[in-house]
Amino acid sequence: MNVEPRLYERLVESGDDNTRAKIIAEAFAQLGDHTTQRELMELEYKLRQVVMETEFRLEKKIAESKFDQLRWLALVACVLETFVIVTLLVVLIGK
Repeated sequence: MNVEPRLYERLVESGDDNTRAKIIAEAFAQLGDHTTQRELMELEYKLRQVVMETEFRLEKKIAESKFDQLRWLALVACVLETFVIVTLLVVLIGK
């Protein structure tokens, strides 16, 4: 049974205006609780989206950083290799 028919039944069965007013006040309080819960669920959903987007950006930055490190290591290796070759040539030519 839905809330609306039960609310209507309670209002019809109540004996006086004070009881009806109390029933209506309780209904509004419950409505407020549901609205708050819905808003919290929406906020939680939005926060999860922000967290996921942040994680994605961080993963992307980490991957870019690793790529930059590998590129620098490759450059250093090339420079060292060139230095070794030049040193060997100088030694061989010097003999």
